[in-house]
Parts: sequence; structure tokens; C-alpha cells
Amino acid sequence: CLDLLPPDRIAEDIELLTASAWVYQIRGRHDKMRATVARARQVIAKNRSSMDETQHHRWKAELDIMSVLDVTTSYSLEQRTILMKNAYDALVGTGRFAELNACTYYPAYLARIDPEKARTLVEGVISECALDGSRWSIFKTLWARGGYFMLLGSQGDVQNWRIQATYSCAEAEQLGISRMIAQAQFFLGWAQYEQNELQDAEHTLRSAILNPDTGILILVGGGDRLARVLTAQGHHTEAEDLLQSLTSRLYASQSGEFLPMLRLTRARIALTRGDLQLALSIIRLEDIDLKKPMILQPVPAGVLYAGAIMLDPQSPDLVTARKILTELENDPATVYWTDIEFQIHQYLALLDYLEGNKDAAASRLRSLLALAEKRGYRRALLDLHPRFIDLLSWYREEVEDTTYLRSLLEIVNQAHKVEEKEQSQVSKSSACARNLDDLSEREIEVLMGLQQRLTNKEIAAMLGISTLTVKSHTRNIYGKLDANSRRQAVAIAVKKGILSEISSTSLISSTG
Repeated sequence: CLDLLPPDRIAEDIELLTASAWVYQIRGRHDKMRATVARARQVIAKNRSSMDETQHHRWKAELDIMSVLDVTTSYSLEQRTILMKNAYDALVGTGRFAELNACTYYPAYLARIDPEKARTLVEGVISECALDGSRWSIFKTLWARGGYFMLLGSQGDVQNWRIQATYSCAEAEQLGISRMIAQAQFFLGWAQYEQNELQDAEHTLRSAILNPDTGILILVGGGDRLARVLTAQGHHTEAEDLLQSLTSRLYASQSGEFLPMLRLTRARIALTRGDLQLALSIIRLEDIDLKKPMILQPVPAGVLYAGAIMLDPQSPDLVTARKILTELENDPATVYWTDIEFQIHQYLALLDYLEGNKDAAASRLRSLLALAEKRGYRRALLDLHPRFIDLLSWYREEVEDTTYLRSLLEIVNQAHKVEEKEQSQVSKSSACARNLDDLSEREIEVLMGLQQRLTNKEIAAMLGISTLTVKSHTRNIYGKLDANSRRQAVAIAVKKGILSEISSTSLISSTG
């Protein structure tokens, strides 16, 4: 309907301007939303003398909400929370779309400052609406639950946010509100992913992003989580195709300001697969702000950048990595989600380990693992760089072996078995033609250890990796050389000339 009205009429009407701005916000056209909000503020200032105080506060509150949701905003967490509180107070009982948004975003931001107050606020709204029972109250309940999802995600209560998302799905489906169905599916799918229910998570998240009424934040956030799910399942090509499709969709809808979120997803996936150079090139090429927060942003770019530079095999930069991570660790707006806090602490634990401070690494991991187990997390601790799996394996072997930690590493083992099964036929068919170039540098180092008849633990200690990683490299060596035992692998390697020029002491000297 707004498209049918003359632009000059919209430009002078505060109601029409505000409605237009909300349409742009939902469609992801934040550039247009920004310009429309600016024009609306001019109209308010022009007509201020004819407005009473209540009207003025309500219009200002509505525009402030959109300014906070603007992807280019540089507001701090405190500023966002204050603006949302004022908006919530000014809009409660108005029955406007902005009131619903205030019910979602005020508790979401408040959760990082005063979680108990945020919880009391949301639960109070939901209880009040339940007593009312009107259709508007059901609408308001759905939006309040959206704030509850973000509050629980902020605090790391996976199981409870999963329960709330399930309730919300049922309520939204009963009312036939597809946009709210997509929102609930996003949070439900995210919880399923965190609890390693990957097939269920894939189905739920696909439903969310394929919904034609999905809002822009849920579309991009859901795309990020679905790409993570596909990567965790080993479907790397499908994950890349998904991100390319979403990129095209953003270009088609002229929502280009959200593209950095998808680029960060690509960088994260590159790190998950151990491709440090690709992750660095994405962040550097796009000049992505290392700290800029967004409420559904998957991971701050600074976390990924720090991880890539600290693990760079050519020139690791541990000093810069620690500086970045320490700053992010103490920034509540940047580490809005608990899983991001977990990842920052994992990176810092790995930094401690790489710097030789194993006691500090163990202490940090002990606290992290206890909290992650209590709150029901799985994938947040696994979907980083492969070196983190080595770190967890080291902790289990050298510090503490727990049921929870064993369950995490078993997830990794099962994923390796699936990949090995899928690749076994290809490996066997070309095994006879393989030569030195087919074995990685690390696999050759492990092969040297096998030649010297070292145990897995001895090889792991010399190379600074876990025994689990040694076993994985050994399986790869067997597949590439078409061998069934250590002795056979060494014999084939000698026959092919792979070990013919390797000194029996070179492994020790290169690592000691």
C-alpha cells in the first residue's frame, strides 16, 4: 500500500514515514530505513509544538528502536539498553508494532547487564498476556518469548531456550504467523545444533530460512547456523552453496549491509577446516570490523582473526592475538552470546598452552568444561580449528578424564569414521600410485616415528600433538600407502623411497 502513495505525501506524514521505515527494516534495507528515520525525526522536530509530551515520546521511542537495530550503529551495550528501556516504557499498552519489538529487544540487551531483572520482565509480560487471553496478547507473548530466547542464549541456558522455542513454534503455528514460526525455528534449530542433534537441526533451520516471511536477521543468522550444521556433517560443498545462495538473495533484495555476517561465516568455516589463510584473507580483504557487535552476529571477527594469526604456522602472532582476545573478553556487547564467551576462553587456553603455561591452560579449561557441561553445550567447543581438538585431547590425557569430555571427543571420532568411510574407496583405488607428494608434512613426521618404533604417546610428545591426532594421521598413512600395519606402512614407504633419505634421528632433532 505504501508503494501506491505519492512520495511527497509520505515525506510529510510521521505515521507513514514510520510505517515505511519498519518495512525497510524487515526487508533488510537498512540504508533506506536510516534515511526514512532521519526524515521522520525532521518532521517530528518541525511539528514539535503541536505534539503533547506523550506523543513526542512515543514517536521518538519508535524511531530509537530502529536506530538501535540499524546494522551500522555504534551504540554501546549501555546505550542500547537505555534507548530500549525508554522505548519499552513509552510504548507499553499502545498496541503498536514497535511495542512488540520493545518486548523483544529490551530484555535481550538488559540480559547482559542485569539478567535477573530481564528474566523477571519477560516472565511478567508472558504471565500478564496469559491472563488477558486476547489475540493481541498472544502476539505480544510471541514477541516476548523472542526476548526470552535471546536472554537464555545470552546466559547459556540451552535446554530452557529449547523448551521456550518449542512452545513458541506451537503458538505461532496455531495463529498462522509465519514470521514468528521462523523466529522460533531459528532458536530451536540453534539449540538442536548445540546439543549435536545435527539432522534435526538441519531440518528445523532449513524450514526457518526457506520461509518467505522470515525477517532479515533470522534469515542471515539461520543461514550461519545451517552452514555450521552442514560443515559439522562433512557437507562442505553444500555449506558453501548455501552461503552463495544467501549472498545472491541479499544482493537481489539490496540488503548488502548484511553481507559481512555471511563472510564471517565463511571465515569461521575455513578455520573449522584448518584453512587459516582463507580465513585471514576473508577478514582482511573485506576489512570487517573486528569488534562491531550485532545481536545475531555469529562470532565477532576479532575472535576469528585472533585465532588465525595465533595458529599461523609460518609466523604465529601470539602477542596480538592475546591483546585482541583480552579486549573482547571484557566487552559485554561483543561477547553477547555464551557460546562466544566459551570460544574466547578456548582460544585463551590454547594461547596459554602454546606459550608453555600449561597450568594456566588447564585451569581455564577446567572451568570452561564444567560450565559447558552444566549448560548443555557441545558444538561450541568443537567447531573451531582442529588444534582445539588436540587441546581437549591433551587435557583429557594429562589433566582430567571426565565423562563429558569423553563424549565430546567421541563426537569427533564418529565424524572421522564417517569421513574415512566415504573416502575409503577413493583412497584404495589410487593407493598404488601415491608417492611422497601425497603424504602431508605431518604424516611424514608420524611415519618417521613409526619407523623408529615409537609409541603413539612418544610421537605425540615429540610433535606437540595429542595421541588421538597421531592415531588419525596413522589411519591416513595406512589408507594412502594401502597398508594394514605399522611395519607394512614403513616397508612400503622405504620401497617407494619416501623414507630412504630420512635420518633415524631427524624427528627427534626437529622437535627437541
